[in-house]
Amino acid sequence: MQQAKLSLAIALLCSASGAVALEETQQGSATTVERIAITGSRLKQVDMEGASPVTVIDAQSIIAAGFNNVGDALRASNFNSFGSWGGGANNSWASQSTVSMKGSGSERTLVLLDGQRMAKSPVMDGGSANLNTLPMAAVERIEVLSDGASAIYGTDAMAGVINIILKKDYNGSQLNVRRETTSRSGGGDSYDFSMTTGFSDNNSNFIMTWEHKQRDAINMRSRAYEAPYVVAGGDPGLMDDWRKIWEWGRTIVKSSDGSWAYQTPLMNDDCSVYNKDGKNAFIGPVSSLDYPDDRACLYDHSVAANMTSSSNQDNILAIYNRELTPDIKLHARTYWATNRSKDVSAPVPGTIIFPHALPSYTTAAGHTLRAVDEGDRIYYRFDSAGDRVAKHNDNILDFLVSVEGNTSWGFWESALTVNRYNNFTWGTGYLYTDAVRGLIGQYNENTASFSGWDPRDPDSEVPGGAAANIDKFSKARAIDFSAGAGTELFELPAGSVSAYVGAAIRKEHFMSDIDSLTKAGKIFGGSGGAGGTGERTAKAVYSELAVPVTEQLDVNIAGRYDHYSDFGGTFNPQLGLRYTPLPNLLVRASYGEGFRAPTLADLYRGPTQGWYTITNYPLCHDTAAEQITGCTRRDSIYVDIGGNDKLKAETSKTSNLGVVWDIHDNISLTADFWELKIDNIISQLSPGLIAYSQAKLWEAADAAGQPRPAISELFPNTAISFLPNGRLENMKITTTNRGFEEKRGIDVKLSGRLNTDIGEFKADLGLSHITRFKRSQSVATNIGELEMGINEIGRISYPSDRVNLTLNYNLGDHSLTYYSNYISAQKNKELNTDDNWVIDNRVGSLVTHNISYQLELPWQGKVSFGVNNLTDEDPRFDKWGGYSRSLYSIYGRTLYLGYTQSF
Repeated sequence: MQQAKLSLAIALLCSASGAVALEETQQGSATTVERIAITGSRLKQVDMEGASPVTVIDAQSIIAAGFNNVGDALRASNFNSFGSWGGGANNSWASQSTVSMKGSGSERTLVLLDGQRMAKSPVMDGGSANLNTLPMAAVERIEVLSDGASAIYGTDAMAGVINIILKKDYNGSQLNVRRETTSRSGGGDSYDFSMTTGFSDNNSNFIMTWEHKQRDAINMRSRAYEAPYVVAGGDPGLMDDWRKIWEWGRTIVKSSDGSWAYQTPLMNDDCSVYNKDGKNAFIGPVSSLDYPDDRACLYDHSVAANMTSSSNQDNILAIYNRELTPDIKLHARTYWATNRSKDVSAPVPGTIIFPHALPSYTTAAGHTLRAVDEGDRIYYRFDSAGDRVAKHNDNILDFLVSVEGNTSWGFWESALTVNRYNNFTWGTGYLYTDAVRGLIGQYNENTASFSGWDPRDPDSEVPGGAAANIDKFSKARAIDFSAGAGTELFELPAGSVSAYVGAAIRKEHFMSDIDSLTKAGKIFGGSGGAGGTGERTAKAVYSELAVPVTEQLDVNIAGRYDHYSDFGGTFNPQLGLRYTPLPNLLVRASYGEGFRAPTLADLYRGPTQGWYTITNYPLCHDTAAEQITGCTRRDSIYVDIGGNDKLKAETSKTSNLGVVWDIHDNISLTADFWELKIDNIISQLSPGLIAYSQAKLWEAADAAGQPRPAISELFPNTAISFLPNGRLENMKITTTNRGFEEKRGIDVKLSGRLNTDIGEFKADLGLSHITRFKRSQSVATNIGELEMGINEIGRISYPSDRVNLTLNYNLGDHSLTYYSNYISAQKNKELNTDDNWVIDNRVGSLVTHNISYQLELPWQGKVSFGVNNLTDEDPRFDKWGGYSRSLYSIYGRTLYLGYTQSF
């Protein structure tokens, strides 16, 4: 700790930088040099290319590429290596959109708005910003820093920084309208409208933007690949040969007697008799190769559910700048956004425990029902109760006031940011569990008839009185004040040594709550938990130093100390080198350390519940003819996930070595080799990893002749339970610090410009290639030290390559743009019984093409139209029919028409 404090003191004495662009007159010369602020440094500099790689994307390029919002543009970027969430349905994240640089998770990518932290979404546990709330009409450009920057910005900047720069000075008014429609039926059409106005005088300027967006939902059945199907040559009577289907239809689960776990309630009919609404959603009975005595009624939830939610968004942004004196400037910004979305899910699935035994009997309609014992259960789809509908309302308020000034010795600046993000969800179509159980009737032996509701009987509907609603409310608050000053310390032969020192304090509050019945797990189809409540104060001091060692070599040193009220302090240094051996060649290198504080939800989250389909590795281990690796037994279960107030911060080390080469006046190449290692990863372990780890623990124990350890020995507060025949029953997971993650790769950008008599040609190629992505953990158990982890790169959901290509042609008032997005193929290698590597599962590569045309009109108007995903590509599927919603779009081919009018 003393060494860290000494390092910090030295860094503070030496440090450097300015956060705003200023004009400086060089001493002894009449030449005026404009110094600009670049994301990733608080230093002002003349050259856009610094020691850390920054890519600048202007708003016009985003629109020309076919995108009409920030979230979609960043998610398609080659920097978003493994994809990120972009909205959907059937979960609380329906209204959200994120970006994840280097495939490290959106919570490890810092998103800034004009250099200040963007409000975090409580829906995503306060760990990520929701890009869906940003007004595209107000964006001037986006700066992407593909390097760690915790020494500059503090927490979350491990994998990179996205800095969204808003328009600052605008005179006049502008109206924009855009209509987009998909070539497929079933929804997904959108409509956008925005209005921007601004004015200025000698001392001030003002700009205001209002943007409205709305998009229709896409229903699941409109996409053929979401409908259940039987694999080629498969048996429709086998659950193993079905894809895109749920076990939660009508299936009795035995509480004891290991001869079987699943059976249909009907002894003389197939499951189609449960279809009462013409949707033909119930399928079966089906058996299983893995569990040959089991029978189940399956359910096709695609007949009712949506793939995406409908949304209705409004954003209002106002910016005011004023020169208070010739040396002092005021900047103020207020930003309000609301996003209203509607999420439709299939009818509630529930587990009903029989409060008493019920005999087998034949109903008046001729259905013979299977007997059940007290304590037996039935997986029951409450189709007669109707679909579940959740309405989400996101509301953001963000205020910024900053003052900056110049003095004889340098400059100073201060900024106050206040933001609030609220989310409220109202859900209907749910059921109260205790009421449902109490509605089950009795069989009267004397009259040979059933009184009340019998969930086994296709003609016995759920009585009224069991319906329930849910409501959730979550909010995130942050107040951030920062101040700093910069100056030139002294002169060296190669130039001035500049220094900057600053300090900041941030207070955060997070709260998430849910109605008491859902919190107690009394609602069928609810999330089953609450996020909890917490608050913290974070204080920081930071500094930066720029030293021109020679005319060709610059050194940048930065250091930051952060102290959090709930887990302690951390010091993070950063070193950058910038060397120009030739006028057209720049070599840069950087090293930095970083951290990510656990979110307040990570620390204080109550238990939540999710539904997963995972591989049953433990059962494969117990089956002599199968191996753990290559296991194909898959079960569907509920998983409970909880927070952990003992979490520590993640730490990281990142390095970068790159070149910037101006090959020709109009051709440039940048290439950056990077490496990132993250320790103490905060994570809710994946259910699949837990099942795999439990099997490996059993394997090692059996080989050593030792008792089989529980998974809790490897991952504390984690548990798995099994049904008598080996089926997975449920799982409990706690958020933990686990192991480390290593990534390595290269980012390349090639740009060219050519002016001719027949127009201007532009080309930009961006490539991100990841060579290593390994998650590992070494844990001591009663059977010895175990190392868990493999190189994931190239496996399904982890493509090694992302490529963007943009070609643009301009001639007078005409502009034509082509944009393509490439995602490389993925494959999983599995071991066969002869211990040879074989390809067991493959996902093909994908290339999508966007084309747009823009025409400038004589009356200050502009018309644009285009086609996104020209060849109407579907996502790429694995052998189970699954695909990554983070990587692939489900919209198919879309056509749009837009018009802009300036005044």
